[in-house]
Amino acid sequence: MILDVESVGNHSRTGEVELGVATYVITGATSGIGLAMAEQLHDAHRLVLIGRKPLDEIEHSLFHGGNYCRADLACADAASTIDAWCDHQGVDQIDVLINNAGVGFAGALWEQSAASIRELVAVNLTAPIAITQRLLPRVRAASGTVLFVSSVVSTVAGADMAVYAATKKALDGFVRSLRAERSIGDVSLRVVHPGATRTAMPDKVGIPSSTSSRWRSAESVAEEILGGIDSRSVNRAIGLPNKAVRAVSRRAPRLAARAASARRSDLAELSTSGERKRVLVTGAADGIGRALALRYAAAGAHVVGVDVDTERAADTAALGPTDAIEFEITDLRESDMSWLAGRSPFDVVVHNAGTSAVGPFESIDPEHHRAVIELNFVAPMLLTRELLAHGKINDGGRVVLMSSLSHQMSYPGATVYAASKDGLELYGRALRSALRPHVAITTVFPGPTRTAHAVRYSPQNDDATVARRMDPDELARRIIDHEGSRLLPGSLAKASAALGTLSPAVGGAVMRRTVYAGLAEPD
Repeated sequence: MILDVESVGNHSRTGEVELGVATYVITGATSGIGLAMAEQLHDAHRLVLIGRKPLDEIEHSLFHGGNYCRADLACADAASTIDAWCDHQGVDQIDVLINNAGVGFAGALWEQSAASIRELVAVNLTAPIAITQRLLPRVRAASGTVLFVSSVVSTVAGADMAVYAATKKALDGFVRSLRAERSIGDVSLRVVHPGATRTAMPDKVGIPSSTSSRWRSAESVAEEILGGIDSRSVNRAIGLPNKAVRAVSRRAPRLAARAASARRSDLAELSTSGERKRVLVTGAADGIGRALALRYAAAGAHVVGVDVDTERAADTAALGPTDAIEFEITDLRESDMSWLAGRSPFDVVVHNAGTSAVGPFESIDPEHHRAVIELNFVAPMLLTRELLAHGKINDGGRVVLMSSLSHQMSYPGATVYAASKDGLELYGRALRSALRPHVAITTVFPGPTRTAHAVRYSPQNDDATVARRMDPDELARRIIDHEGSRLLPGSLAKASAALGTLSPAVGGAVMRRTVYAGLAEPD
């Protein structure tokens, strides 16, 4: 059987694809590892090559109108563009989808622009999730494989590549939770972790050629990636040195972070605290954020809460001592952070605001996925960048990041939520490397908490289940009193984290049975 591939554009030509020839889709295919994979595959396979360049600017003879789809992965419509192209070209089945495209940044956390942070998250995390969701029916039709190109830095929290590493860590967390969900049929999920590779990226982010010239070639990395697609290993580091780095990083993350941290710029001069402690809490109008705001205010601090809910914010402010709590009413997903301009530096910053999207992965509106990433992951990084760039954290201050037990347990039924919390955990380690000893970083991994958020996103809200959840005021007390870098509040959180860490498969099965089964049931 012969399939005619419709020609497109000035470089059009008609291709013929024999029945049984595997179809590979590769993002980031115009350079680096993506191009190397395309060159190694094109003789024996049908290719769909994704890139942001116009076709007439690509000089390589491999690319033509019948195999090249132009899509900018930084744009929200990239997945729909690729899906429409596949419809137009008659690509009904995809044997291997390779989410390879990526962009980077090297430099101090406070030097990276807001636009750069947004681009890294969009290309490295949001786009692979959206493309996978959109093309999944075509991959399922072939009982195919989705391969995600992560990085060995997803376990190494170096301060100079904090956002890049956090996006890759988030991608790892997404795949882990989606695999535990088991909602996508016979589709196989694979993650590979290359290390430093000779591509165009090092030059773009300012790494000298004298350094990058010693790295592995893109061709050899591509060959090893493709050679292991059918292996039993679902998570592979590419190359023996990277296997060693990944193993050490997973077992001794603090040591690895210190070794990888090479501060390139000095932190802006930090102020010293005044007589009255100043505290910033995002998502402070309700739940854990409200409990934190009230406890800090009761202890004599001046609290600035950030929230979108005007009515609940007013209620929270009224519950505290007179004039102790004030609010900035703004949506952190869209804010340009200009509201910080007139603010004095803070002693404590709590990144608490968050949202979720629950249900089988395929059934969730992609815009809901995007909203989760923007609020849970992008907003804390943008706000932290603004605080550091303008000296808005006092010397001796503290930053609290609200991650989740999903970091240890996976979260089938909330895959993108889990991704955002995994990325935030690694970002916290990178912050710790960058800010030590001036600012302390605490990452919190709450278990089930008695909040409206838990009720909204949980399938189990009977009286007995709700009673077992930690009271938010008790959680707030533990957060405020804790002086370490990581907090697992309560015996349930500690036991769950231990289970998920020691036996990820068992932890995922428990979450699938106790949480996902209820979410996946039809109304």
